[in-house]
Amino acid sequence: MYLCGHTMNKLSDIQSANPSKYKLITCLGNPGEKYQNNRHNAGFLASREIIKCFELTKEGKKFSSLIYKGKIQEHPIILIKPATYMNLSGTAVQDVLNFYKIPIENLIVIYDDVDLNLGSIRIKPKGSAGTHNGMKSIIQNLKTDNFTRIRIGIGPKPENYPLDQFVLSNFTNDEIQILNTILPEIPKILTNLFIEDIERTMTKFN
Repeated sequence: MYLCGHTMNKLSDIQSANPSKYKLITCLGNPGEKYQNNRHNAGFLASREIIKCFELTKEGKKFSSLIYKGKIQEHPIILIKPATYMNLSGTAVQDVLNFYKIPIENLIVIYDDVDLNLGSIRIKPKGSAGTHNGMKSIIQNLKTDNFTRIRIGIGPKPENYPLDQFVLSNFTNDEIQILNTILPEIPKILTNLFIEDIERTMTKFN
């Protein structure tokens, strides 16, 4: 069953959890006010929904990331927003995985995807980075693409619009309204991933 908030996120319970049991949720974006409404920051925008829904506790900045802790369906989680800028996201992810001894199969990455239409969300158990430099950095650092990802559509890119300029441009007001209808699905997807397998979650939400 999907529950948002009030998930018994007692700080003492979270801190006493075995770190190796954590799920690591990585939301990709670029830090700084100038980037906050960029299409490339859809992952950061999704993090707001997750933090609010599950009442995550902010731990501060460590390992070149803003770090939050909490629980989803009694599963301890760490959520990070890398502060390395997109192209170096993999260094932050690798540092957190190594420090907490979190297995790579417990990693979930949430990010924008220009190959999906705005308003779409896709869950995949593994796969290539495509054109996404943040994902390229993560795969390069971890030397594997065998981890779960949740892709948030920001496309299609207009013809003759350079990719780097498009992803670093701001969402329009109309696009923000569309995002506001789909981003609340992200906590539901995470909850489902923790109570069912990924195949059933993909069938339900893709």
